[in-house]
Amino acid sequence: MDSADEVLEDLAAQPDVSVTIGAGTEYWERGATTLTVHGDGRAEVHNRASGAEREFQGRLDPPRVAELGRDLARLGLTSLQPHPGDRRPGDVPVWVAVERAGETLHEATLWHGDRYDDPGLDGVLERYQRLVEELTGGELPFGGG
Repeated sequence: MDSADEVLEDLAAQPDVSVTIGAGTEYWERGATTLTVHGDGRAEVHNRASGAEREFQGRLDPPRVAELGRDLARLGLTSLQPHPGDRRPGDVPVWVAVERAGETLHEATLWHGDRYDDPGLDGVLERYQRLVEELTGGELPFGGG
């Protein structure tokens, strides 16, 4: 079986693989938003905010899926670890997962505030934010955060 890193490197050739990145807390600011991109190009955004749920769907072409997978592998998605220490008020969880046909190859729970000291996490979240904004037509903007 391929490692999660190998799967990411070849994401566009693996239609049964999905990458999920999410951040937030349902009852804080924009809520909790989860992005899932499948190797076949399907992409979904799910947002839960104050009891309301919204779903968005789209599709990425194979070159974009391949680029995203390579970027996430290069940024070390599967080796990101939460930083020790106290959390600042307002910090929110970030979760990442790589799955193949329902089998979890990798998952981790991190903290958004760690992005400022971790270039890999920052890069992962930048890609997540751009795709969420694109797939939602700007309905879920991130602004400067």
